[in-house]
Amino acid sequence: MFNKKVLAASMAVAMAGGFATTASAMQVANNNVGQLLLAPVYVANGNMSTDITVVNNRTDAAVKAKVVFRSHEKSKELRDFIIYLTPGDVWRGTVALGSDNLAHIQSTDDSMLQSISGTTNVWANQTAVDKEFASARLTTTTDSTTMGHVEVIGVVAAAGSYTVGSSTITVTRGMSKDNLKTIFDAHTSGTVGTETDYTICTPSQIASAGNANAVSAISPCSLQISGEVTVKDSNGRATMMMTALENVSVATTNSEPTDYVITNPAYNATISATSEIGVSFHAGANTNNTDATEEIEAALATASTAWAYESSASEMTDSLVSFVTKYRHESDLVGVCGGGAASATGNYSAPFQDTTIGEMQYAFTSFDNSENVEVSVVTSDVFSGDDAPPPTVLSLNNEVNYVAISTTKNATGPYYFAESGWSYYSWLPRTGCSYTGTPEISYAFKYMPTGQYQAVRTLDKEYN
Repeated sequence: MFNKKVLAASMAVAMAGGFATTASAMQVANNNVGQLLLAPVYVANGNMSTDITVVNNRTDAAVKAKVVFRSHEKSKELRDFIIYLTPGDVWRGTVALGSDNLAHIQSTDDSMLQSISGTTNVWANQTAVDKEFASARLTTTTDSTTMGHVEVIGVVAAAGSYTVGSSTITVTRGMSKDNLKTIFDAHTSGTVGTETDYTICTPSQIASAGNANAVSAISPCSLQISGEVTVKDSNGRATMMMTALENVSVATTNSEPTDYVITNPAYNATISATSEIGVSFHAGANTNNTDATEEIEAALATASTAWAYESSASEMTDSLVSFVTKYRHESDLVGVCGGGAASATGNYSAPFQDTTIGEMQYAFTSFDNSENVEVSVVTSDVFSGDDAPPPTVLSLNNEVNYVAISTTKNATGPYYFAESGWSYYSWLPRTGCSYTGTPEISYAFKYMPTGQYQAVRTLDKEYN
Protein backbone atom coordinates (compact mmCIF):
# COMPACT_ATOMS: atom_id res chain seq x y z
CA MET A 1 0.00 0.00 0.00
CA PHE A 2 1.15 3.46 -1.02
CA ASN A 3 4.64 2.26 -1.83
CA LYS A 4 3.91 0.82 -5.25
CA LYS A 5 5.02 3.36 -7.86
CA VAL A 6 3.48 6.18 -5.89
CA LEU A 7 6.45 6.65 -3.60
CA ALA A 8 8.59 7.48 -6.60
CA ALA A 9 5.91 9.23 -8.62
CA SER A 10 4.26 12.58 -8.41
CA MET A 11 0.52 12.43 -7.97
CA ALA A 12 -2.53 14.51 -8.63
CA VAL A 13 -5.85 13.86 -7.00
CA ALA A 14 -9.48 14.16 -8.00
CA MET A 15 -12.03 14.25 -5.24
CA ALA A 16 -14.89 11.81 -4.90
CA GLY A 17 -17.28 14.02 -2.94
CA GLY A 18 -19.54 12.70 -0.19
CA PHE A 19 -23.32 13.02 -0.28
CA ALA A 20 -25.74 11.87 2.40
CA THR A 21 -28.06 9.08 1.35
CA THR A 22 -30.69 9.95 3.95
CA ALA A 23 -31.89 13.15 5.53
CA SER A 24 -29.41 14.16 8.18
CA ALA A 25 -28.98 16.87 10.75
CA MET A 26 -25.51 17.33 9.29
CA GLN A 27 -24.19 17.57 5.78
CA VAL A 28 -20.93 17.66 3.89
CA ALA A 29 -20.23 21.33 3.17
CA ASN A 30 -20.09 22.14 -0.51
CA ASN A 31 -17.61 24.97 0.16
CA ASN A 32 -15.41 22.75 2.40
CA VAL A 33 -16.06 25.01 5.41
CA GLY A 34 -17.59 23.66 8.61
CA GLN A 35 -17.18 22.71 12.27
CA LEU A 36 -15.43 19.35 11.78
CA LEU A 37 -12.69 18.58 9.21
CA LEU A 38 -11.69 15.09 8.09
CA ALA A 39 -8.63 14.40 5.93
CA PRO A 40 -8.66 10.87 4.47
CA VAL A 41 -4.89 10.43 4.46
CA TYR A 42 -1.49 11.69 5.50
CA VAL A 43 1.74 10.03 4.36
CA ALA A 44 5.29 10.19 5.67
CA ASN A 45 7.10 7.40 3.88
CA GLY A 46 10.34 7.28 1.92
CA ASN A 47 10.77 10.73 0.42
CA MET A 48 7.07 11.57 0.78
CA SER A 49 5.71 14.06 3.29
CA THR A 50 2.37 15.79 3.88
CA ASP A 51 1.73 19.51 4.27
CA ILE A 52 -1.36 20.43 6.28
CA THR A 53 -3.20 23.72 6.60
CA VAL A 54 -6.20 24.72 8.73
CA VAL A 55 -7.89 28.07 8.05
CA ASN A 56 -10.21 30.12 10.27
CA ASN A 57 -12.64 31.52 7.71
CA ARG A 58 -14.23 33.96 10.14
CA THR A 59 -12.70 37.42 10.33
CA ASP A 60 -14.76 38.35 13.41
CA ALA A 61 -14.10 35.34 15.64
CA ALA A 62 -11.13 33.37 16.98
CA VAL A 63 -11.05 29.57 17.02
CA LYS A 64 -9.66 26.87 19.25
CA ALA A 65 -9.34 23.53 17.43
CA LYS A 66 -7.81 20.15 18.16
CA VAL A 67 -5.75 18.34 15.50
CA VAL A 68 -5.61 14.54 15.81
CA PHE A 69 -3.51 12.09 13.77
CA ARG A 70 -4.64 8.45 13.64
CA SER A 71 -2.99 5.34 12.20
CA HIS A 72 -4.11 3.76 8.94
CA GLU A 73 -5.09 0.28 10.16
CA LYS A 74 -6.63 0.62 13.63
CA SER A 75 -6.94 4.41 13.82
CA LYS A 76 -4.90 4.65 17.00
CA GLU A 77 -4.31 8.21 18.18
CA LEU A 78 -0.65 8.92 17.50
CA ARG A 79 -0.31 12.65 18.15
CA ASP A 80 -2.69 15.50 18.98
CA PHE A 81 -2.39 19.17 19.87
CA ILE A 82 -4.37 22.39 20.12
CA ILE A 83 -4.18 25.20 17.58
CA TYR A 84 -5.21 28.79 18.35
CA LEU A 85 -6.44 30.76 15.35
CA THR A 86 -7.10 34.49 15.51
CA PRO A 87 -9.74 35.90 13.10
CA GLY A 88 -8.74 35.06 9.53
CA ASP A 89 -5.72 33.05 10.74
CA VAL A 90 -4.15 29.90 9.28
CA TRP A 91 -2.06 27.10 10.82
CA ARG A 92 0.53 25.20 8.78
CA GLY A 93 2.42 22.04 9.60
CA THR A 94 4.20 19.14 7.90
CA VAL A 95 4.19 15.42 8.62
CA ALA A 96 7.54 13.95 7.60
CA LEU A 97 9.57 10.83 8.28
CA GLY A 98 12.19 11.27 10.98
CA SER A 99 15.56 9.56 11.32
CA ASP A 100 13.86 7.20 13.81
CA ASN A 101 11.60 5.94 10.96
CA LEU A 102 8.57 7.42 12.71
CA ALA A 103 6.30 10.12 11.35
CA HIS A 104 6.92 13.56 12.92
CA ILE A 105 4.76 16.66 13.06
CA GLN A 106 6.87 19.72 12.24
CA SER A 107 5.83 23.37 12.35
CA THR A 108 7.11 26.90 12.88
CA ASP A 109 3.62 28.40 13.03
CA ASP A 110 2.66 30.70 15.89
CA SER A 111 -0.80 29.10 16.12
CA MET A 112 0.54 26.09 18.05
CA LEU A 113 2.58 25.70 21.20
CA GLN A 114 6.00 24.12 21.28
CA SER A 115 5.97 23.98 25.08
CA ILE A 116 5.02 25.88 28.23
CA SER A 117 7.90 26.93 30.47
CA GLY A 118 6.51 27.85 33.85
CA THR A 119 3.93 30.49 33.02
CA THR A 120 5.51 31.35 29.67
CA ASN A 121 4.00 30.07 26.44
CA VAL A 122 6.63 28.99 23.91
CA TRP A 123 5.07 29.13 20.44
CA ALA A 124 6.31 27.20 17.42
CA ASN A 125 7.52 30.35 15.67
CA GLN A 126 9.86 30.89 18.65
CA THR A 127 11.03 27.29 18.96
CA ALA A 128 10.20 24.94 16.10
CA VAL A 129 8.00 21.91 16.75
CA ASP A 130 9.35 18.49 15.76
CA LYS A 131 7.44 15.75 17.62
CA GLU A 132 7.44 12.06 16.74
CA PHE A 133 4.22 10.06 16.56
CA ALA A 134 3.62 7.59 19.39
CA SER A 135 4.39 4.16 17.95
CA ALA A 136 3.80 2.59 21.38
CA ARG A 137 0.07 3.11 20.85
CA LEU A 138 0.00 0.79 17.83
CA THR A 139 -1.59 -2.56 18.63
CA THR A 140 -0.64 -4.59 15.53
CA THR A 141 2.63 -5.19 13.73
CA THR A 142 1.07 -4.19 10.40
CA ASP A 143 -0.08 -0.77 11.61
CA SER A 144 2.33 2.16 11.45
CA THR A 145 2.83 5.85 12.14
CA THR A 146 3.72 6.65 8.53
CA MET A 147 0.20 6.62 7.11
CA GLY A 148 -3.20 7.45 8.51
CA HIS A 149 -5.92 10.07 8.56
CA VAL A 150 -6.43 13.45 10.24
CA GLU A 151 -9.26 14.93 12.32
CA VAL A 152 -9.60 18.64 13.06
CA ILE A 153 -12.27 19.22 15.71
CA GLY A 154 -13.45 22.80 16.01
CA VAL A 155 -13.76 23.12 19.78
CA VAL A 156 -14.99 26.68 20.39
CA ALA A 157 -15.11 30.13 18.78
CA ALA A 158 -14.78 33.47 20.57
CA ALA A 159 -15.65 37.03 19.57
CA GLY A 160 -15.88 40.37 21.33
CA SER A 161 -14.27 41.46 24.61
CA TYR A 162 -13.59 39.37 27.72
CA THR A 163 -12.72 40.24 31.27
CA VAL A 164 -10.14 37.76 32.55
CA GLY A 165 -8.90 38.62 36.01
CA SER A 166 -8.06 42.31 35.96
CA SER A 167 -7.57 42.43 32.18
CA THR A 168 -9.96 43.10 29.33
CA ILE A 169 -9.03 41.22 26.16
CA THR A 170 -10.66 41.94 22.81
CA VAL A 171 -10.61 39.43 19.98
CA THR A 172 -9.11 41.07 16.90
CA ARG A 173 -7.11 40.06 13.84
CA GLY A 174 -3.40 39.81 14.61
CA MET A 175 -3.96 39.79 18.37
CA SER A 176 -1.42 38.26 20.75
CA LYS A 177 -1.58 34.47 20.84
CA ASP A 178 -0.81 34.66 24.56
CA ASN A 179 -3.95 36.75 25.03
CA LEU A 180 -6.01 34.43 22.86
CA LYS A 181 -4.89 31.40 24.85
CA THR A 182 -5.80 33.28 28.04
CA ILE A 183 -9.39 33.63 26.82
CA PHE A 184 -9.71 29.96 25.92
CA ASP A 185 -8.06 28.89 29.19
CA ALA A 186 -10.62 31.01 31.04
CA HIS A 187 -13.35 29.25 29.08
CA THR A 188 -11.96 25.88 30.12
CA SER A 189 -11.87 26.93 33.77
CA GLY A 190 -15.43 28.26 33.58
CA THR A 191 -14.57 31.91 34.25
CA VAL A 192 -15.67 33.02 30.78
CA GLY A 193 -19.30 32.46 29.74
CA THR A 194 -20.43 29.87 27.22
CA GLU A 195 -23.11 30.44 24.60
CA THR A 196 -26.20 28.43 25.53
CA ASP A 197 -28.90 29.94 23.32
CA TYR A 198 -28.40 28.41 19.89
CA THR A 199 -31.26 30.39 18.37
CA ILE A 200 -28.88 33.33 18.01
CA CYS A 201 -25.79 31.37 17.13
CA THR A 202 -25.64 31.63 13.36
CA PRO A 203 -22.71 31.70 10.91
CA SER A 204 -23.02 35.49 10.67
CA GLN A 205 -23.27 36.55 14.31
CA ILE A 206 -22.23 35.69 17.84
CA ALA A 207 -24.22 37.01 20.77
CA SER A 208 -24.54 36.18 24.44
CA ALA A 209 -27.60 34.30 25.66
CA GLY A 210 -30.42 36.67 26.52
CA ASN A 211 -28.68 39.73 25.11
CA ALA A 212 -28.62 40.07 21.34
CA ASN A 213 -26.54 43.25 21.57
CA ALA A 214 -23.68 41.65 23.45
CA VAL A 215 -20.64 40.41 21.55
CA SER A 216 -18.87 38.41 24.22
CA ALA A 217 -19.56 34.71 23.70
CA ILE A 218 -17.86 31.38 23.17
CA SER A 219 -19.69 28.72 21.21
CA PRO A 220 -18.85 25.67 19.10
CA CYS A 221 -21.54 26.34 16.49
CA SER A 222 -19.90 29.62 15.50
CA LEU A 223 -17.00 27.79 13.86
CA GLN A 224 -16.15 28.08 10.20
CA ILE A 225 -12.87 26.32 9.47
CA SER A 226 -11.44 24.65 6.38
CA GLY A 227 -8.29 22.70 5.62
CA GLU A 228 -6.27 20.77 3.09
CA VAL A 229 -3.55 18.14 2.95
CA THR A 230 -0.87 18.00 0.27
CA VAL A 231 1.02 14.74 -0.19
CA LYS A 232 4.28 15.49 -1.98
CA ASP A 233 7.69 14.26 -3.02
CA SER A 234 10.51 15.76 -5.07
CA ASN A 235 8.58 15.23 -8.32
CA GLY A 236 5.18 16.68 -7.54
CA ARG A 237 2.24 16.89 -5.18
CA ALA A 238 -1.40 15.91 -4.73
CA THR A 239 -3.71 18.22 -2.80
CA MET A 240 -6.98 17.21 -1.14
CA MET A 241 -9.42 19.54 0.55
CA MET A 242 -10.48 18.20 3.92
CA THR A 243 -14.09 17.06 4.05
CA ALA A 244 -15.98 19.56 6.20
CA LEU A 245 -19.19 18.83 8.09
CA GLU A 246 -21.57 21.68 8.78
CA ASN A 247 -25.04 22.40 10.12
CA VAL A 248 -28.06 22.24 7.82
CA SER A 249 -30.21 24.98 9.33
CA VAL A 250 -30.55 27.25 12.34
CA ALA A 251 -32.69 26.25 15.31
CA THR A 252 -35.76 28.36 16.06
CA THR A 253 -36.31 27.54 19.72
CA ASN A 254 -34.24 27.73 22.87
CA SER A 255 -34.07 23.94 23.09
CA GLU A 256 -30.91 22.23 21.93
CA PRO A 257 -30.98 21.83 18.14
CA THR A 258 -29.88 18.67 16.38
CA ASP A 259 -28.69 20.43 13.25
CA TYR A 260 -25.19 21.40 14.30
CA VAL A 261 -22.11 19.19 14.39
CA ILE A 262 -21.37 20.23 17.98
CA THR A 263 -24.35 21.44 20.00
CA ASN A 264 -22.95 20.94 23.48
CA PRO A 265 -22.21 24.44 24.88
CA ALA A 266 -19.88 22.87 27.44
CA TYR A 267 -17.86 20.93 24.86
CA ASN A 268 -14.12 21.20 25.29
CA ALA A 269 -11.00 19.34 24.19
CA THR A 270 -7.55 19.26 25.75
CA ILE A 271 -4.35 17.31 25.15
CA SER A 272 -4.76 15.63 28.55
CA ALA A 273 -7.59 13.43 27.26
CA THR A 274 -8.33 11.55 24.04
CA SER A 275 -10.86 13.26 21.77
CA GLU A 276 -12.93 11.05 19.48
CA ILE A 277 -15.26 12.47 16.87
CA GLY A 278 -18.88 12.43 17.95
CA VAL A 279 -18.18 11.96 21.66
CA SER A 280 -20.03 14.56 23.76
CA PHE A 281 -20.82 16.61 20.65
CA HIS A 282 -24.41 16.88 21.94
CA ALA A 283 -25.55 18.07 25.35
CA GLY A 284 -27.88 15.11 25.79
CA ALA A 285 -31.60 14.40 25.49
CA ASN A 286 -31.49 13.68 21.75
CA THR A 287 -31.86 10.51 19.72
CA ASN A 288 -28.20 9.56 20.01
CA ASN A 289 -27.80 10.66 23.62
CA THR A 290 -24.63 12.78 23.59
CA ASP A 291 -22.95 10.98 20.69
CA ALA A 292 -23.11 12.44 17.17
CA THR A 293 -21.39 9.54 15.39
CA GLU A 294 -24.47 8.26 13.57
CA GLU A 295 -25.30 11.74 12.27
CA ILE A 296 -21.72 12.23 11.09
CA GLU A 297 -21.84 8.88 9.31
CA ALA A 298 -25.20 9.70 7.70
CA ALA A 299 -23.62 12.81 6.20
CA LEU A 300 -20.68 10.78 4.83
CA ALA A 301 -22.68 7.73 3.69
CA THR A 302 -22.88 6.72 0.04
CA ALA A 303 -24.02 3.63 -1.84
CA SER A 304 -21.41 3.73 -4.60
CA THR A 305 -18.14 5.46 -5.41
CA ALA A 306 -17.11 6.05 -9.02
CA TRP A 307 -14.04 7.46 -10.74
CA ALA A 308 -12.54 7.79 -14.23
CA TYR A 309 -9.22 6.00 -14.68
CA GLU A 310 -6.17 5.77 -16.92
CA SER A 311 -4.03 2.65 -17.03
CA SER A 312 -1.10 2.93 -19.40
CA ALA A 313 2.66 3.31 -19.51
CA SER A 314 2.30 7.09 -19.37
CA GLU A 315 -0.58 7.66 -16.95
CA MET A 316 -2.03 5.75 -14.00
CA THR A 317 -4.93 6.04 -11.55
CA ASP A 318 -5.13 4.47 -8.11
CA SER A 319 -7.82 4.89 -5.47
CA LEU A 320 -7.99 5.82 -1.81
CA VAL A 321 -10.89 4.93 0.50
CA SER A 322 -10.94 5.91 4.17
CA PHE A 323 -13.49 4.90 6.79
CA VAL A 324 -12.75 7.73 9.19
CA THR A 325 -15.41 6.77 11.77
CA LYS A 326 -14.72 3.05 11.88
CA TYR A 327 -12.70 3.20 15.10
CA ARG A 328 -15.76 4.43 16.98
CA HIS A 329 -17.36 1.00 16.35
CA GLU A 330 -14.56 -1.02 17.90
CA SER A 331 -16.59 -0.99 21.12
CA ASP A 332 -20.28 -0.69 21.95
CA LEU A 333 -21.94 2.61 21.08
CA VAL A 334 -25.14 2.92 23.06
CA GLY A 335 -27.85 4.51 20.92
CA VAL A 336 -25.70 4.56 17.78
CA CYS A 337 -26.69 2.22 14.95
CA GLY A 338 -28.65 0.15 17.45
CA GLY A 339 -25.67 -0.27 19.72
CA GLY A 340 -24.02 -3.66 19.32
CA ALA A 341 -22.20 -6.41 21.12
CA ALA A 342 -18.73 -5.46 19.97
CA SER A 343 -17.12 -5.76 23.37
CA ALA A 344 -18.81 -9.08 24.09
CA THR A 345 -18.06 -10.70 20.74
CA GLY A 346 -14.83 -9.01 19.79
CA ASN A 347 -16.47 -7.81 16.57
CA TYR A 348 -17.07 -4.26 15.41
CA SER A 349 -20.57 -2.82 15.84
CA ALA A 350 -22.77 -1.75 12.92
CA PRO A 351 -22.19 -0.85 10.16
CA PHE A 352 -18.68 -2.34 10.40
CA GLN A 353 -19.99 -5.51 12.00
CA ASP A 354 -19.40 -9.19 11.52
CA THR A 355 -15.67 -9.67 12.17
CA THR A 356 -12.89 -8.63 14.50
CA ILE A 357 -11.37 -6.48 11.75
CA GLY A 358 -14.65 -4.86 10.72
CA GLU A 359 -14.05 -5.26 7.00
CA MET A 360 -16.25 -3.38 4.53
CA GLN A 361 -17.39 -5.59 1.66
CA TYR A 362 -18.03 -4.30 -1.83
CA ALA A 363 -18.58 -5.22 -5.47
CA PHE A 364 -16.26 -3.77 -8.10
CA THR A 365 -16.90 -2.97 -11.76
CA SER A 366 -14.76 -1.28 -14.43
CA PHE A 367 -15.68 -0.17 -17.94
CA ASP A 368 -13.70 0.94 -20.94
CA ASN A 369 -14.51 4.17 -22.80
CA SER A 370 -17.16 2.42 -24.92
CA GLU A 371 -19.14 1.15 -21.95
CA ASN A 372 -17.83 -2.39 -22.30
CA VAL A 373 -17.50 -4.19 -18.99
CA GLU A 374 -13.83 -4.93 -18.40
CA VAL A 375 -14.43 -6.75 -15.15
CA SER A 376 -17.15 -7.09 -12.58
CA VAL A 377 -16.48 -8.81 -9.30
CA VAL A 378 -19.26 -9.56 -6.84
CA THR A 379 -19.62 -11.96 -3.95
CA SER A 380 -21.65 -14.56 -5.84
CA ASP A 381 -21.16 -14.02 -9.59
CA VAL A 382 -18.63 -12.76 -12.14
CA PHE A 383 -19.24 -11.54 -15.67
CA SER A 384 -16.71 -9.94 -18.00
CA GLY A 385 -16.49 -12.18 -21.05
CA ASP A 386 -13.75 -14.65 -21.82
CA ASP A 387 -11.16 -12.97 -19.63
CA ALA A 388 -13.16 -13.10 -16.40
CA PRO A 389 -11.15 -13.61 -13.21
CA PRO A 390 -12.31 -16.17 -10.66
CA PRO A 391 -15.11 -15.20 -8.24
CA THR A 392 -13.77 -13.14 -5.36
CA VAL A 393 -15.22 -11.69 -2.19
CA LEU A 394 -13.78 -8.20 -1.95
CA SER A 395 -13.27 -6.22 1.22
CA LEU A 396 -11.31 -3.30 2.56
CA ASN A 397 -10.02 -4.02 6.03
CA ASN A 398 -8.28 -0.88 7.24
CA GLU A 399 -9.32 2.62 8.23
CA VAL A 400 -7.27 4.01 5.32
CA ASN A 401 -7.04 1.87 2.18
CA TYR A 402 -4.78 2.76 -0.74
CA VAL A 403 -5.54 0.51 -3.74
CA ALA A 404 -3.05 0.27 -6.63
CA ILE A 405 -4.67 -1.00 -9.83
CA SER A 406 -3.41 -3.73 -12.13
CA THR A 407 -2.61 -2.97 -15.76
CA THR A 408 -2.79 -6.63 -16.80
CA LYS A 409 -5.99 -8.58 -17.19
CA ASN A 410 -6.12 -11.76 -15.15
CA ALA A 411 -3.21 -10.58 -13.02
CA THR A 412 -3.25 -11.54 -9.38
CA GLY A 413 -5.88 -9.49 -7.60
CA PRO A 414 -9.38 -8.21 -8.31
CA TYR A 415 -8.60 -5.03 -10.26
CA TYR A 416 -8.52 -5.17 -14.07
CA PHE A 417 -8.60 -2.20 -16.42
CA ALA A 418 -8.60 -1.20 -20.05
CA GLU A 419 -6.29 1.63 -21.09
CA SER A 420 -8.87 4.12 -19.84
CA GLY A 421 -12.48 4.19 -18.76
CA TRP A 422 -14.34 4.40 -15.47
CA SER A 423 -14.84 2.18 -12.42
CA TYR A 424 -16.91 2.05 -9.28
CA TYR A 425 -17.23 0.40 -5.91
CA SER A 426 -20.74 -0.67 -4.86
CA TRP A 427 -20.75 -0.87 -1.09
CA LEU A 428 -22.61 -3.97 0.04
CA PRO A 429 -25.37 -3.27 2.56
CA ARG A 430 -24.90 -3.65 6.29
CA THR A 431 -27.63 -3.47 8.90
CA GLY A 432 -28.21 -1.58 12.12
CA CYS A 433 -27.94 2.11 11.22
CA SER A 434 -30.62 4.67 10.41
CA TYR A 435 -28.86 5.64 7.19
CA THR A 436 -28.17 3.62 4.04
CA GLY A 437 -24.81 3.27 2.35
CA THR A 438 -21.29 3.31 3.74
CA PRO A 439 -19.67 6.26 5.55
CA GLU A 440 -16.43 6.88 3.69
CA ILE A 441 -14.23 9.49 2.05
CA SER A 442 -12.59 8.56 -1.25
CA TYR A 443 -10.23 10.08 -3.79
CA ALA A 444 -8.78 9.03 -7.13
CA PHE A 445 -4.99 9.48 -7.37
CA LYS A 446 -3.66 10.25 -10.84
CA TYR A 447 0.02 10.18 -11.60
CA MET A 448 2.62 9.47 -14.27
CA PRO A 449 4.90 6.49 -13.65
CA THR A 450 7.77 8.50 -15.18
CA GLY A 451 7.57 10.86 -12.21
CA GLN A 452 6.21 13.85 -14.08
CA TYR A 453 3.82 16.25 -12.40
CA GLN A 454 0.15 16.00 -13.25
CA ALA A 455 -2.48 18.63 -12.45
CA VAL A 456 -5.41 18.13 -10.13
CA ARG A 457 -8.75 17.35 -11.72
CA THR A 458 -12.16 16.91 -10.15
CA LEU A 459 -13.74 14.09 -12.07
CA ASP A 460 -16.16 12.01 -10.08
CA LYS A 461 -18.62 11.85 -7.25
CA GLU A 462 -20.28 9.34 -5.03
CA TYR A 463 -23.80 8.53 -6.06
CA ASN A 464 -26.78 6.37 -5.16
